[in-house]
Amino acid sequence: MTAKRLPPGDTSARARVLAFLASAQNDPARNVAYLGEDREGIEAELDALVPPWHETVRILEDERGGLRGVVLVDWDTEIGLSWVYGPWTQPAAWDECAAILLDAAVEQIPDGISRYELSGTCANEALAALAASRGAESTEVNHALVLDGDALARI
Repeated sequence: MTAKRLPPGDTSARARVLAFLASAQNDPARNVAYLGEDREGIEAELDALVPPWHETVRILEDERGGLRGVVLVDWDTEIGLSWVYGPWTQPAAWDECAAILLDAAVEQIPDGISRYELSGTCANEALAALAASRGAESTEVNHALVLDGDALARI
């Protein structure tokens, strides 16, 4: 099984990936800390990535063309760091697809990048196990705290 690129300019394929990500992000066991949970927010966050997310996204499909998994990657050559978004899979497809997707992301990372990171919620134990199998070590647990509305106005 080989991860595929999205066809250039295929807006329906992008929409399908965004819907898949929104569904996965709403499952704590598949949530990746780099993205939010609603489709519009995910799209806005991804549209800010350089290189463009639709160029680095890789997918795995079943025999009917349904998505089994998604991964994407971005990097900053100035600091030598890359971030792998995902992999996300259908729950039953993790064991078969996750490593293939991670490899498809990592092989895109350009020379000069000395480190890549993955980040999932604490409930995303499958991602933690995959990363550990590659030699990654967990960092300390952090909390992302948000102020908005009235709380923000009081500052």
